[in-house]
Amino acid sequence: MRKKQPTVAEARLAVQPRIPEAVDGIQVNFCKNPCCRNFGVPAKNEVQSRGRGFATVGSDNDTYIVVGKNSKRGDAVPQLSCKCCGEQPTIKSNLAIAQEVSRFWPANKLREATSSCPDLACANHGKQIDAASAEYSRHGKTSSGSGRYKCKRCGKVFTDHIAPLPAFKQSIHKHKNISVFKLLVSKVPFRRICELESFFMATFYQKMDFLAKQCRAFAASREQELPRLKFKRLNIAVDRQDYVINWNTTNDKRNITLHCIASADNTSSYIFGAHLDYDSDVDRQLIEADASADGDNALRAPFRKYARLWLETEPLPSPRATGVPIPGSPSILDKVRDTYATAQARPDIEIPVEEDVVRRLPRKGMQVHSEYPIYGHFEFLRRLLPGCEKIVFYLDQESGIRAACHAAFWPQILEKRCDAFFVKIDKELTVNEKRRLKAQSDRELSDYLDKNPALSDAYVDDVRLFYLKDMIRDTVPAGRWHDEWLVYPFPNMSEPKKAVSWLTDLKDHAYDDFELAELYLRASLHGIDRFFMQMRRLTSLLERPIATSSSARRLWYAYAPYSPLVVAQLVEIFRVYYNYIKAGKDKKTPAMRLGLAKGKVSFEDVVYFKG
Repeated sequence: MRKKQPTVAEARLAVQPRIPEAVDGIQVNFCKNPCCRNFGVPAKNEVQSRGRGFATVGSDNDTYIVVGKNSKRGDAVPQLSCKCCGEQPTIKSNLAIAQEVSRFWPANKLREATSSCPDLACANHGKQIDAASAEYSRHGKTSSGSGRYKCKRCGKVFTDHIAPLPAFKQSIHKHKNISVFKLLVSKVPFRRICELESFFMATFYQKMDFLAKQCRAFAASREQELPRLKFKRLNIAVDRQDYVINWNTTNDKRNITLHCIASADNTSSYIFGAHLDYDSDVDRQLIEADASADGDNALRAPFRKYARLWLETEPLPSPRATGVPIPGSPSILDKVRDTYATAQARPDIEIPVEEDVVRRLPRKGMQVHSEYPIYGHFEFLRRLLPGCEKIVFYLDQESGIRAACHAAFWPQILEKRCDAFFVKIDKELTVNEKRRLKAQSDRELSDYLDKNPALSDAYVDDVRLFYLKDMIRDTVPAGRWHDEWLVYPFPNMSEPKKAVSWLTDLKDHAYDDFELAELYLRASLHGIDRFFMQMRRLTSLLERPIATSSSARRLWYAYAPYSPLVVAQLVEIFRVYYNYIKAGKDKKTPAMRLGLAKGKVSFEDVVYFKG
């Protein structure tokens, strides 16, 4: 009897490594506990011998056990179990992270770097269309007029999305590009812009596409300089924001939810990146067909070729549970513990909490699994800022953000060149409650000065340093790993109730009390919160939606878009406006404060930018 030939999926399963292979120097599958000897030490790809004498410190085997990899349960999440400290980081695809970094990288947003096969594993990756035309074939055009090409080696179809629009499309109301740019960042609804400028919505979307391309190219040309700049220290705030897309058919009233991970320098307010979990440059039908033919669907998620993309065969996340309400008026530490408990209850602790809405996938382009833009964002920051002597991250309390930060910056953490803090802020307070907390803090600081008269002539920040130095010993453990939290004693109107936890404490007493107090003193998310707030206030498209009266948890907002591509374009446009055009009270833009611009950039500089 002839032996049955294995299917493509079976063949791939037979050669599947223990953990995903490293790609482009990226390997994130290791223990994320900075105090563990396995921190930054990845698990081995080969199957490890187990039993007495094995899986111990000092043996040739690693000290990890892979959990859930071969489980028959379809919902089991592959994890590493660290035998040194007990932490269980989930296994992630290094290829997916490398693809996200490539998608974010400034140079790849310029024409000469995007016009090649985007598959990192393909021999044509980096070979430009113009220089290697025999390696590609034309594959039609997108609705916006950009050319599409097919790689003859791997079959990947991609869009030359920086290519200019055809001349006849560029010439339509060309003189109105600047006024459209200004109206877009002035909270004017799309239809109102069309009324004011006397053109149709089709023309408006062409202009949106043009402005987004100009903003991408302009920002990329400036940000290519960042890896060469030297910084003594950067305090970087990192958080996420969600955007809900309206349904466009009565037959399917589910929303699309996009997530944006962004980081800001708290001193200059410069936004280093604002990255959505949505890729408009991939063809859903081609990806789905290739994944099915290649047996990708039969593999565990981290081992797939398309691990980062949300395939139709994968279940959509259910609306999050509201949890058990905390009785009375919860303290900030109660909210910290509740966040830990909610994260611990998730199948994959590193996947961020989903909005309480019924989800669907985009019809054009593809949604990216939300953890991969987070991992990609931190790897992007590491490569963008190699000239910074010291980076301090202030992170929103989210397990996935912490894991991604530790995965990208573990060498700098061990070298004491990088520190990370969780910052938890309770913003659900009335103005009167905020004023009461601020007044109470001022009284406590005044009492402290009365007890320490030697500090009466010191600057306010110096007094606060002494005050914090005495408080550092009063931290409270919370969460499974007993992270030490300090209730921040100096509230303000934007951050009235705050708690801070030092995540990269190596227990080696590398800092004295004053140095550590300074790190706590500067703990804030104000840089990124201000960007998100301004983007909501100055763009009608991204304003918060309102819930319908239905019990199906559907959301609707009159000005919200019907396409995720429009959200991606507007985020690009607003980031350039915020960084280079919008000046603060000091008459400087964030780019000027950071050293990327000598003066304020005009709208004309961006619209007429030619590279």
